[in-house]
Amino acid sequence: MQTNRTLPLVLAAVAALSLPVLGQGQAKRRFVTTRKTPKIALLPVINQSKIGGDAVADTATEALTRLLQDRAELLVIPPADVQKVAGQDLRDPQLKPEEQVAIGRLLNVDWVLRFVITQAGIYQAKRPYGALELNGYALSTDHGKLVGRVYARGARWENGQANAKFNPNLLLEQAAADAVDQIVELTSIESVVTNRVDGGLLRVALGTQNYYFRMNGEVAFVDGDEIVGYGDTVEVDDTQALIRLRTPSSYQRIGINTRVRPVYNPPLYAKGRTVRQIEARIEKKEDIIFAVATAATLVTGYLQSRLHSSLAGGGTGTPFPGVPPIPGAPAIPPGALPPPPPP
Repeated sequence: MQTNRTLPLVLAAVAALSLPVLGQGQAKRRFVTTRKTPKIALLPVINQSKIGGDAVADTATEALTRLLQDRAELLVIPPADVQKVAGQDLRDPQLKPEEQVAIGRLLNVDWVLRFVITQAGIYQAKRPYGALELNGYALSTDHGKLVGRVYARGARWENGQANAKFNPNLLLEQAAADAVDQIVELTSIESVVTNRVDGGLLRVALGTQNYYFRMNGEVAFVDGDEIVGYGDTVEVDDTQALIRLRTPSSYQRIGINTRVRPVYNPPLYAKGRTVRQIEARIEKKEDIIFAVATAATLVTGYLQSRLHSSLAGGGTGTPFPGVPPIPGAPAIPPGALPPPPPP
């Protein structure tokens, strides 16, 4: 009977302690929300570079289809299924945006997604590097406007000369993986305006723990399901982003709690490296700095210990072999100094 009376008290106490935590989470999500999972129709990749032709485009289409369908955040209709209802050649580079949107509406999807290989080849920096650039854009089937833009790159240093034979397939997987990561970001981030600043500037919550606005990005302001303006990210800190409103956006319709979505969240690329390679390089550099600092600390402690032992031993000696003592230095009696630090 004692156990039966205690259990309700314990449950009540746990519930009471949980209420403040739940309240904090709701307050946070007022400014940082997660968008619904979009349904996307993927069109075949177009190769506008001078390397590889349709074969490289087909390889890129297969890689993007596989990687997009592997992401739980997305629902993707592959190009083969899109082609069945299109009634026209989806590889046609002259396929107009409004025609793409019409195909998406037939499939009852939210977005129509197209990727284009814009450049591929070997380029010269400090040494030759191969690169493949992949640009993508997403159109909304609701209003037909641009809702997402992607730039991705696969790159690696080449051991040979600048005129070495280039294999684009080695870089397609890198570019496709980065492109899919960016699409997931675009579909995951939704924030709100938290403050209006003079001069057409607005502050918005930065994003979620995993996805956030970056510098030099592009955003859309949404009222209901209507895009009422676009802006550019001009400043970012740990908690918020500062957005400069573009003209002719409707400043009157954009106020506190207006929803904000990224249209383009640029990656941080450097020549010859992808985002993942840059992050790995930073981690390696930090490891080297830590190792050097640790070694310097150990050496300093050892030298201090040797110096302390010499001085405590009777006066004018030096811990460094071959370096004479200071002439006229007073002798320090044993026990006058505190014990040396541990090694």
